[in-house]
Amino acid sequence: MTAELKIELLRWQRAQRLQALGNEAVAKALARPDAHVLLTDEGKAVKESTIAKQIKFRARRAGVALHDDPTLCSPPRISRSS
Repeated sequence: MTAELKIELLRWQRAQRLQALGNEAVAKALARPDAHVLLTDEGKAVKESTIAKQIKFRARRAGVALHDDPTLCSPPRISRSS
């Protein structure tokens, strides 16, 4: 794990803990030993398809995914590109 990724994961963990203070569903989900990293406001795991849509949206907005082939900007492709 890179130092940058570790910093961001710790930042995300702090943000989730703060969210859990005012959201019982998230607090309950985080208390589980198998808690997911990405949670919805209802304390459920974020679906892979939602993550893919968010990545594609942000890539288009950043001018990265202006290709005819939408698979050029998919979560598996991005994870292998680093």
